[in-house]
Order: sequence, then C-alpha cells, then structure tokens
Amino acid sequence: MARLLRTAVTATLTLVSIFAIGAESAAPADVSAIVDVTVLPMTRHEAITHQTVLVEGDRIVAIGSSDTVRVPRNARRIEGAGRYLLPGLIDMHVHFQRRPTEGDAPHGRLPDYRESNDDLGVLFVANGVTSVRQMHGHPIGDELRVRSRADWLGPTIYSTGPITDGDPPDHPFARVVRTPMEAARAVTDDHKKGYVAVKVYNRLTLPVYEAIVTAAAAAKIDVVGHVPDEVGLARAIAVRQATIEHYDSFILSLQPGPYRAPPPDVSWRELREQANLSKLTAFADQLRREGIWTCPTVVATHFASAEYEQSAEMKYMRPAFRAALLQHWSPSLSSEEERAFALSVVKRLNERGAGLLLGTDSYLVVPGFSAIQELGYFVDAGLIPYEALQTGTINAARALHEQDEVGTIEVGKRADLLLLDGNPLMDISKMKSIAGVMLRGRWIPQSELQNRLEAISTAIGDQPKLDTR
Repeated sequence: MARLLRTAVTATLTLVSIFAIGAESAAPADVSAIVDVTVLPMTRHEAITHQTVLVEGDRIVAIGSSDTVRVPRNARRIEGAGRYLLPGLIDMHVHFQRRPTEGDAPHGRLPDYRESNDDLGVLFVANGVTSVRQMHGHPIGDELRVRSRADWLGPTIYSTGPITDGDPPDHPFARVVRTPMEAARAVTDDHKKGYVAVKVYNRLTLPVYEAIVTAAAAAKIDVVGHVPDEVGLARAIAVRQATIEHYDSFILSLQPGPYRAPPPDVSWRELREQANLSKLTAFADQLRREGIWTCPTVVATHFASAEYEQSAEMKYMRPAFRAALLQHWSPSLSSEEERAFALSVVKRLNERGAGLLLGTDSYLVVPGFSAIQELGYFVDAGLIPYEALQTGTINAARALHEQDEVGTIEVGKRADLLLLDGNPLMDISKMKSIAGVMLRGRWIPQSELQNRLEAISTAIGDQPKLDTR
C-alpha cells in the first residue's frame, strides 16, 4: 500500500511540474482547471484546501496547491474559491425504461420510454450522479450503455444482465431459469455481452441459484441481486453473493425459528413486524468478514407513499409514471413503518462495519433527487456524512471493481466531479448546493443544469395527465 501511495504522489508531482513548466504555452481546447478549491478526495477523511485540479479530455491530469499548479493559457477556468470538490456520485441500483411487456406493472408501461430515458439521464447528472449500475440488462438499456461512453448527457452506465428468476417469475419480463444447465447458459450469455454481474431474483430454486454462483465464479463475473426465497441470507453469504439488494432482503432471515420460505398465509407487514433485529448482528458480522456489500435502497419506500406524488421533484416525471404511482399505492402500506425498519437495518450494518452502497431503485423514485435523499437517510441511521458519502463514491467503485477509474479524486481517474457551494462533510444537505458537475470531462455549470431541468418540467407540463388503469 505504501508503494502504491508513493507512486501516486510521484505521478501527481510529475504532472504538476509538467503543467508548471508549460504554463506559457496555450492549453489544448479540452483542458479545464478548477482553481483554489477545497478537495474532498474520498481516499481519506479530509478536506484539502486551496487546490487546483487540472482535467484534460476525460481524465484528471494534475492535482496540487494553487500556488504550485499554474493554469495553462486558454484553459477553461472554473472558480473553486469557497467551494468543495468531490467525486461524482455512483447510484448502484437504478432502472432505465424499456419496451413495455404484456403484463407489466403500470410504471413499466410507458410508450415514450426513449424520451423518458433521456430525461432520466439529465435528472441523474443534475444531482451529481455521474455513474450508475443498471440492475436489469435489456436492449434499450444496452443502447444507453453505449451512448453513455460517448456524448450522452447522462451517467456512465454499468449494467447487470437481465433479471434472472425462477418459474413462475415475479415479473413477466424476467429471464426464467429452471435448470442448472440453463443457469450456466445464462451466465455465459451475460459474460459475453459485457454485463458486470448476473442479477438473481426471488423465485430461483436453491439448485439453480447455486449453479449460477458456480458458473459465475468460473467466468469471473459477480452475482448480485435479491436473496431468493429458497436460498436465505445465510446461504447467500456462504457462497459470497457480491451484493445484497434492498433492506427487505433481510426480513425472511430475521423471522423467529429456523429459516424457511415465506408461508402464503402471512402478510408482508406481519413478516416485517415479527422480524427479530437481534439476529441481524451475526449476519452483519458475516457480511463484513466476507466483504459482501449491501445496497439497502431506503428511499424506495417513497413509492409506497401517496404523498410522494405531490413532491416537488415529481414535476420532472411523466404523467404515466405519476398515475402509476397513485395506482400502486395502497392504504395497507405504510412507508413510515417500512422506512423505520430499513433505517434499523442500515444502523446495525454500519455499527458492525458491514459495507454499504448508495442505491435508490429509481425508476420507482425520481432519479438523482432520490440519491441525495438516500444519503440523508444514511445519516439519519447513524452514519457520519463522510461514511454516507463513501457509499456513493469509493465503496461503489470497489463494488464495481472500478476503483482505478472512479470513486476518488486522484490523478488518472475519470473526470467525474461534483462542485458544491457548501461542505457536505459538515452537513450532508449541502449535497444540494451544486455549483456544477463535470461529466466525463465535460463541465456543466449549474445554470445549464437548471435550464435542462426547466425544459423537462415545461415539456411534461404540456402533456395531458394519464390514467394507466
């Protein structure tokens, strides 16, 4: 580790010297300088004042004291005095829209899904989310994945394969896998298509799930997703499922007595209410020891709230989604009770040192805005702001195996950066005070972000309200 740190420091100083020596020559057209800024590198818990960060193309090429780093002539100069610079956020659980499928839930039946996806891209970036992990590979998402490596105004997309479920599946669009042979083929297909992981779901049988894990280990691709009902958390940990998605993946394994699949005559509310959180301590310790991440998606509880349809950020969502939100809501659901349980899970996991990831489950909630809200929930659950920020920066990068590319502010990393007017290490709500976002080296000031948001709101305001029943 010391050798790596010395190498990084040497590289930084070398590049600083290059820019200092060449300060009298004109800079290339794609060089930007964020000047006299306080850097929150996320490599450690500190704020480094009076720094200048130089970006060429889509890479950070120099970081150093503003007294040392000279800004090349003709470089784009971004004033950082009194501001704070941190890595762009990574939302580890998102869903982009796809072609509607027969039998879809209402929020999946959007005929204008392509236009909607472009809106979602803007919403992410306007809130400082510069990378995402899409949790359901599909052809439309794959098109976006390619565009996100180019000039799309949206986050860089890392995608899992299709939702992989048993028979019958929970969703009509899932990939159904019934046998170990089919499991092996599914893993091979996901690996060939360049997906970052195989996503497992609720109704997989234990033999098929274990066949997926075995094939994925051989292919060196992660297994992520829900904890299938037949599997249970203890077995998912034992086989090292790379990430556990959603706080509610814990509920069945926290029931009294030995683990069993949920009986059909017990409601979800009853299962939640009789969950024994004292059992969570041992699970949290095992998750920490095995290096397994949890992406709790606390903010997704908003989808169970009728009031959420009236939230300020809903003006950026299309009428079909808003109608679907109200149709989904049921008086038997309590978002407050769900959220209290979710926060208890996050609190215990954090206390025991288990790794946490920022994830929102958007498109069930408004992209981007929900990521900032999720960070606030982490702080409500007892994380200090630095720990909360880790979940959407360095932790997320490590879970993606992309720590050499994103997640921290270091020379050589992709220039995904978030410039704030306040210090989020002191107050996590300062994540809302965005002065601008650098997306793959492209500087987007707050004024442009706001114009993009207003254009979305105006276009949506001109659309008629829809009833998706």
